[in-house]
Amino acid sequence: MSKKEHAIQRAGLMARYDDIFRCPVCSLPMKMKNGQSLSCIAEHSFDLSRDGYIHLLPNAKASKYDKELFEARRLMNGSGYFDPLMDALTTGVQECMLDTSSSQPFSILDAGCGEGSHLASLLHKLQRSSQRDILAAGAD
Repeated sequence: MSKKEHAIQRAGLMARYDDIFRCPVCSLPMKMKNGQSLSCIAEHSFDLSRDGYIHLLPNAKASKYDKELFEARRLMNGSGYFDPLMDALTTGVQECMLDTSSSQPFSILDAGCGEGSHLASLLHKLQRSSQRDILAAGAD
């Protein structure tokens, strides 16, 4: 799947579940607009990036993180070093998923997700082992 297709898919998911978002400026509910941005009724707006994420920090300063840092993280995360942790997390979340009888998607928030590879791995493992819908969101 191309970056553009991923961004379109993420925009669709954000639109479907936009009721979970609150404006970081005024705390009002937000809605996805035209598949391109999250906006509140006070007209605070946050655009979807080409990579499919939304930066919700108003007046952000330039980051010290660069492409090489994220590539190194992906390399480390893909090396198997975190596999025991990911297996334990997957088992724990699977147990929690069994304890609920809700028809709503099982929700996961990864607060401090970095570039999201751990959350993506967890979601992939859970989707392979469960028929239940899962809503996974990451914030960093």
